[in-house]
Amino acid sequence: MRIIYLNPVLIVTISLVVLTGLDRSTFAGQGELSIEGFGGGAIGPKDENFGVTFRSAFGGGAGIGYEVVENLQLRVDLGYYRWGKAGGGTVTPWTCNQNAGFCVPNSGTVDEKLYDAPIFLGGRYFLHLNKEVSPFFELGMTANSLEAKYDGRLACVCVVPAIFPPLPPPLHSEVSRALRFGVAPGFGVRFMIARHVDLGLSARYDLVQNGIGNAHNLHPSFLSVSFFAAYRI
Repeated sequence: MRIIYLNPVLIVTISLVVLTGLDRSTFAGQGELSIEGFGGGAIGPKDENFGVTFRSAFGGGAGIGYEVVENLQLRVDLGYYRWGKAGGGTVTPWTCNQNAGFCVPNSGTVDEKLYDAPIFLGGRYFLHLNKEVSPFFELGMTANSLEAKYDGRLACVCVVPAIFPPLPPPLHSEVSRALRFGVAPGFGVRFMIARHVDLGLSARYDLVQNGIGNAHNLHPSFLSVSFFAAYRI
């Protein structure tokens, strides 16, 4: 029974010895490709039309890096993030009652969602502390495919309610899409755990151009923090 109990421990120990014993004597070499997957969280977007600051969102994506020289990697990433938050405000244009010329839209409750699929194109510069640990800085341009959805019931106020009684607040839904460009600085650290396998942590701030459709005061910029795993070819 004692030997059976030790078997899983021995298997894990031997696996770690084999893994850490792989050749890690060199950095990523010139011309190598890295296939990377990442996932984490993001915060930051807000919509001043509705007084909404979106809560945090989970997201992730994948990327490809090319080692130009030992310390410099060119890369392209594709990500996807989704935020949702309820808020209040007035959507324009908005019709309370087509037959009531003295009725105007008033504030109400709107459920708003924001989707962002950013494409990052830039460079990552490494500062090698040793053969296994490499902090890095990165900077690039982003093309953000944005989609804002909001729906809810907004109240109507009539100047002469006896003459122009308002209809029940209708359900209003709207979808706005836009392509917005920006810049994205970032930093992180990469750990080489085997000759062709890296793990790491990165933070990136996507500073994105404002406004989508009727959401003129929508600020889609966000900060993301991600864990990543990469395989170098």
